[in-house]
Amino acid sequence: KNCGAYPEVENGNVDYPKGDTLYGDTAKVVCNQGYNLVGQAESRCDDQGWTGRPPVCEVMTCDAPKTIINGTYAPLKEQYTFRDVVIYTCLNDNALSGARQLTCSEDGNFQPGPPTCVWVDCKNPTIPNAEFVEGSRPPHRFSASIMYRCLPGFEMIGASTITCNISSHWSPGIPQCIKKTPATSRPTTTTTTKKPSVTTYPKDPSGGAHQTKPWIIGVVLNIAVLLVQLYLV
Repeated sequence: KNCGAYPEVENGNVDYPKGDTLYGDTAKVVCNQGYNLVGQAESRCDDQGWTGRPPVCEVMTCDAPKTIINGTYAPLKEQYTFRDVVIYTCLNDNALSGARQLTCSEDGNFQPGPPTCVWVDCKNPTIPNAEFVEGSRPPHRFSASIMYRCLPGFEMIGASTITCNISSHWSPGIPQCIKKTPATSRPTTTTTTKKPSVTTYPKDPSGGAHQTKPWIIGVVLNIAVLLVQLYLV
């Protein structure tokens, strides 16, 4: 006997483990993602056809999202089903910490977990030797930003723009303005090479080496003789 194809199941599929619909073969119903099977998953082909009643695939549901202090979510529904999405928002200037959007998952819960609403208030920065350029004025709430610059003669250490984060702190941190250090020039070394001195002598008019004149020699000899005579006396 051939039972033929198993009845179609909405939001599900029918598998035939043995690949056929003959006597003794089975049909198995598998629901799509996000749906639960209600009824008997397997049926067998016998003399009367497929045994049992076809099951149904029902969409999964989630419990209502959790409420949060100083916040709310939307949309509000009596029942939430698989892949439904809710959006959280905070009230009274509170800042949202965590995921803003949650989705109904297969386990029957909204994922990820609910966020919280936090009161954020960053203290007004005091930066010596700096001036305000632009940005937030007190009170400083979540995501408020301020830009500073240093006064002439000072240089900034850190970021010029800071932002108030969810922890009520300035990020990446309050900068500082420190006095500029005068630029120092490296001394230059001068190397002087002294040339050896050279003594020059006048040349003989004839172009030869300088020679002592005869009359000078005579004068010198006469003086020498005179000195000897005086010594002997």
